[in-house]
Amino acid sequence: MPIEDANPNTHKADRYNQNMSDKERANYRNLILLCPNHHIETNDPSKYDLETLRAMKREHEKNIASLQIGKNTIAKYPSVLSTLINQIGSTLLKMRFGKL
Repeated sequence: MPIEDANPNTHKADRYNQNMSDKERANYRNLILLCPNHHIETNDPSKYDLETLRAMKREHEKNIASLQIGKNTIAKYPSVLSTLINQIGSTLLKMRFGKL
């Protein structure tokens, strides 16, 4: 899900950044991957504001990186993960706005 929301008309409008382009919204830096349960839980912007979501993402990536050091391609080449997530984000954004 995007950390800074792609739609100003949702219940998460306070996470919407009008100065952000669609490409920036779909960029890896603005995406956090969550399981379905945590996706629902983080829908409350009063509890999970932008900085809280960014901190969650940083902490999770730090933990995963420490577990994966020397074990796989993504740990050795983090740009691979960034590229894949950027492609997924771009596709999801196009699907959401009917551009695909």
